[in-house]
Amino acid sequence: MIGMSQKEYLALIEDTLSYIQQQQPKIERGKIKVELPPPPKLRKTLPKSIAKPTSQLAQPSPSLKKKENKDVFFELELPPAPLANVNHAVRKILKEIDPELYLHESIPSDHKAKKIKEAWKEKRDTPVIPILFQGQKYRSFVAKIAKAIDILYGPCRIVEIEPTKKWDLFLESENLKLIIAPDIMIFGTKELLPFYQENPQKKSRKLGKVPLLLLPDLSLYFKDPYLKRALWNVIKSILS
Repeated sequence: MIGMSQKEYLALIEDTLSYIQQQQPKIERGKIKVELPPPPKLRKTLPKSIAKPTSQLAQPSPSLKKKENKDVFFELELPPAPLANVNHAVRKILKEIDPELYLHESIPSDHKAKKIKEAWKEKRDTPVIPILFQGQKYRSFVAKIAKAIDILYGPCRIVEIEPTKKWDLFLESENLKLIIAPDIMIFGTKELLPFYQENPQKKSRKLGKVPLLLLPDLSLYFKDPYLKRALWNVIKSILS
């Protein structure tokens, strides 16, 4: 440079380098910080070329399902039905042995056997003074009569008229003292009518061997209150 000696020129260069070093940041050895680029953002929807409807996703094969079911559940199989020709052959042999033998096509019901087995309950559960009744109309009136008799004269309750009831065993009960029933229910029940007995000369009625008090149309007791008192007097005269 013009007007500068070589010594001054070298001193200027050293000062310049020293200044540049002072302006640079100080970096500690082994702690160099490197700025990494931000992570890429995930797309909320897949590209059309990748996205597939759920119906097209791979489904487990039927063979795999079947295998899993076998591992978890037991499959019960019914025995094969007997062959018709075998039954026919057996029936033919039995008929040859006894031509009058009756063979059922199906297993007979044991309903009658159960009824006979439990028939003893008919006698045990029979009240002293039953009132035979059916239906809901006038039931509250009949129930009040039964309650009054039960309090004053002995066990009394309503007994439902059912076609399947063993009436012969019911009437053989030693507990029975008097039976009360509307006349329409005695004459309208074919299971009870064979047990009905009447003696016009003695003006007495029985159901089997048990005294029977027949009630007229129950609606009459609501038309004339005097009939209620008359009915109660008849009941008292019989049971007293």
